[in-house]
Amino acid sequence: MPGPRQPTLLLAAAVSIALWFIPFAGVLSYPFRIFVTFIHEGGHAVAALLTGNSVQSLSVAMNASGETYTTKAGCFLRYWFRVPAIWAQWLSARCCWY
Repeated sequence: MPGPRQPTLLLAAAVSIALWFIPFAGVLSYPFRIFVTFIHEGGHAVAALLTGNSVQSLSVAMNASGETYTTKAGCFLRYWFRVPAIWAQWLSARCCWY
């Protein structure tokens, strides 16, 4: 039995495919593309703020591309990248040496 979201997903996929064949559909979908890009770049900005960075700029271009510039890494990321190496070393010492 299909879930309640499956018909919605199928309808969205059908509309997306149909828009490829409708002339000037890009003009109608342009505001949505800009909005989606803004939300996407906003996600990068929120992630930067949550990890101790600050956002320098967020921009959305006319072609629906976007950029988010942040400052140097905060203390969370400074130590987070060291954790996998330490974990791998500990795991290797425990599992690989008999």
